[in-house]
Amino acid sequence: MMKAAVTKERAEELNRLQLDFHTRRIPVMIVFEGGNGIVINRIVNEIHNCLEPRGVAYHGFDPRIKGPSRPFGFLQGTPVAGGFALHDRSWYSSVVDRYRGGRESLERFVGHCNTFERYLTDNGVFLIKILLDADPGDADGLSAEYCPFICMRDTFLSVDIVDPVKFRATVSDGLFSATDTDCAPWDTVTAGELRRTVDGVAAVIADRLRDRSEGGCPVRPVRMETPYPDPRPSAGSTPPPAAEPEDVYDLLYELQTRLAASDRSLVVGFEGRDAAGKGSAIRHLTRALNPRGYKVVEIKAPTAEERSYTYLRRFAEHMPDAGRITVFDRTWYGRMTVEPIEGLCSEDEYERSASEINAMEKCMTDNGILLVKIWLDVSAEEQLRRFEKRAADELKQWKLTDDDWRNRGKWDEYEARIGRMMTATNTPYAPWTAVPADDKAHARALVLDAIATALRTGLAGDRPAERI
Repeated sequence: MMKAAVTKERAEELNRLQLDFHTRRIPVMIVFEGGNGIVINRIVNEIHNCLEPRGVAYHGFDPRIKGPSRPFGFLQGTPVAGGFALHDRSWYSSVVDRYRGGRESLERFVGHCNTFERYLTDNGVFLIKILLDADPGDADGLSAEYCPFICMRDTFLSVDIVDPVKFRATVSDGLFSATDTDCAPWDTVTAGELRRTVDGVAAVIADRLRDRSEGGCPVRPVRMETPYPDPRPSAGSTPPPAAEPEDVYDLLYELQTRLAASDRSLVVGFEGRDAAGKGSAIRHLTRALNPRGYKVVEIKAPTAEERSYTYLRRFAEHMPDAGRITVFDRTWYGRMTVEPIEGLCSEDEYERSASEINAMEKCMTDNGILLVKIWLDVSAEEQLRRFEKRAADELKQWKLTDDDWRNRGKWDEYEARIGRMMTATNTPYAPWTAVPADDKAHARALVLDAIATALRTGLAGDRPAERI
């Protein structure tokens, strides 16, 4: 067992600050980056040992692990309210691993990093970023002091997973200076003698925590922008697909087989009013697929535990790995419809939601996820007919709830939110497919055709640019 390198006084100070943030339910994320994995690992261990372990989540990221769902591991690693999350490497090491030089490439990566961090801080996460500057020429000496024991390569305990020379090159190219923002600044600590370095890092963390206790990072006032067309008015004139239904099922099965052999994945999100036919469409879609390659996720109101994290985190765990499919029965768009109407989010959270969702969907499509967003558009008259039919059918009465009738009474209020949602999120990279849903058979055919078209186009297209 290695002797602790942090002083008792400094450890007690961090412990007191941890208790303060736990009491106030402020989530804290501390990111450790640098070119020397041995240095990072030892420093993270020392800081971890200063804190109450029941309030700390450790996350170690290996940038060599690829896949469309990989960036969403960072979102899953966000801390619970009142908890600390220590990140032994992060999205920055992932950028370093993928960066091949060039101003345009760097700006794209910087944009992704700053957008993600703005999402965290806007949603109450206190973010501390520490850059451990270790000279590659001192690697042998630092290894001897920071890790006197052997670290096996190519195991989950490996720490030499980032090229230190390449890491320094990204520092020189400006990755870290361009992500040194007001609400997510970098603190650089030079790696030298162990005790001095540990104390320096602990002092930085303590100072940042005290500053946050006294002030904090103000949330930006954001007004939702609605620059995109609403696809619903033109949906009523959509002709039926050319392929016969059975042909579409065979085609989807074939396309799933091709998807399974690719580095892409597929997300299908179904939205629509109550009784719009989402369940029926999902049943017919899954009929065409091999169950070994897909899962269906039903999204309900967030639980108390889910509300203790940032809003989008609960969707991250369902993002599919390469070759796989996730079908969402309702999605993250609850933040733009039911939640503001039912008072489940603040007005500021609602106004920010479109830009946050657009950023997440851009991350999905940039990293190889084929995204199909289906809106099933049912009329008020047809919805009432389906409600009455369900109420009279003993086998379907369970599908009809008091909330369904209550929501129907707010039709116009929902219509205003839906229209704004469409015009704020119908982006070129993640457009909505609006499907007229009064005729269920016609709607199902259009849905299956839209998914088949997206798969065929996506699997034939170019691979995404550099992924995060």
